[in-house]
Amino acid sequence: MIDQLGILENFVWLFPALSQRGKRLSFYFYILGGAGFVELIFLLNHRSLFADEIAFFVSALTVYLLFENKRLRKWRYCFIALLLGVTTTAYFKHFGRFELYLFLLSRVVILGVFLKQLISDSLIKQQFNLFLVCLVLYELSIVLRIGFALTQTQVGLYYYLVSMSFETMLGIFFTLFREDSRGIRLKIGKAV
Repeated sequence: MIDQLGILENFVWLFPALSQRGKRLSFYFYILGGAGFVELIFLLNHRSLFADEIAFFVSALTVYLLFENKRLRKWRYCFIALLLGVTTTAYFKHFGRFELYLFLLSRVVILGVFLKQLISDSLIKQQFNLFLVCLVLYELSIVLRIGFALTQTQVGLYYYLVSMSFETMLGIFFTLFREDSRGIRLKIGKAV
């Protein structure tokens, strides 16, 4: 059942990459869609080869792109080479759960960036952005899933199934709604 749910989730996450193109966070959805495509190939072939390493690579690349600026841009290829080196070394050396900790760290950073943006929109722009709320919930779901995987609790498997279902629904949401969709930002005003 987990494989079927994983196939469905990864298939659904191919579509937000298409619907979000040209938007401010399009790279985020391109990376998620590309990672989903690679994972989908592995799941369809009944292999979970280096899944943790792929997850870490994708998350670290996302963190880099969230913080990229003109100064960092000239180091882009060095960063990607270093990232590939770390990922390859982790795959061949089998550092235990090291990849999961790196994956968790990168996802917490991404969650922090989206949470900061949500709070900023709410306080400064006086808007409640449902799109950002869904991004925060998506990242929080991933962080909790990794946390349960690291602690190896009985709850972990059940949460994994629930979170994959929830993330599939969020994938559908991001396919149907863009950051600039009508009604996605709600004005916060004082009640009279």
